[in-house]
Amino acid sequence: MGAGETLTVTVGGVTYTAGDGNLALSGTSWTLAVPGGNALTAGTHAVTATVTDAAGNAASDATTNELVVDTTAPTVTSVVRQSPAGSTTNADSVTFRVTFSEGVQNVDAADFALTGTAASSGTITGVNAVSASVYDVTVAGASLANANGTLGLGFAGGQNVRDTATNPLADTTPTGANQTYTLDNTAPAAPTVTPLTTKDTAPTLTGTATVGAGETLAVTVAA
Repeated sequence: MGAGETLTVTVGGVTYTAGDGNLALSGTSWTLAVPGGNALTAGTHAVTATVTDAAGNAASDATTNELVVDTTAPTVTSVVRQSPAGSTTNADSVTFRVTFSEGVQNVDAADFALTGTAASSGTITGVNAVSASVYDVTVAGASLANANGTLGLGFAGGQNVRDTATNPLADTTPTGANQTYTLDNTAPAAPTVTPLTTKDTAPTLTGTATVGAGETLAVTVAA
C-alpha cells in the first residue's frame, strides 16, 4: 500500500484494520486471524478487503462469498456392488462403489477393510475416484478365484478420510445401502445321462441331476 493508505477486511459483520492485532499486512499479502470472540457461524461468508487512501478514495476486492465454514463431518451414504452387479458371483475380481455425503480427500486402500467369511481371500488392489464424493474400490487376489462365502467392504480402524474442510469421517456405517457379494466357486454336482440305443428319431432321454437353488440344468444333444 502507498503512504497514507489503510487496509480493512470485513467478515461476519466485523471490520478489522491492518495492525489491530488480528489483521496483518506483509508486503502485498495480508492475513486475518478471526478471534474466538468473533467466531463465524457455519455457512458461506463474504470477505471484503478494502484499501482507502488519505483522501477517502476506496477500492474493494471484486469477489464475493470467498469463505465457507464447514463444521459438518462427512458420512458414508452407501456401499454397493458395482461390478459385477449381481450378488452371487464367481468373478476373480469385484468392485464396490462407495458414496460419501460430500467431497472427501485422503481416500486410499489403507482406509478400507474387507468383511465377511471370505474376507481373508481377497486384497484391495485399487481405489479410483469417480468424483470427489464417489470412489470405486476393487478387490482381487489369487485366492479369490477359489473362495466361497460372503464378501463385504468396511473401513479400517485407522482410516483418515476427511472432507475438504478437514472434518474427519467419524461414523463409517452407511446411512443407505450396504451391499455384499456371495462368492460361489464350487461347481454343482455333475449330472448323468442314461445311455440309450433306439430306432426312434425323436427319443425321450433320461438321466439324473441334483439342481440346487439358483442352479439350472441344460441338456445338449450333438451328432
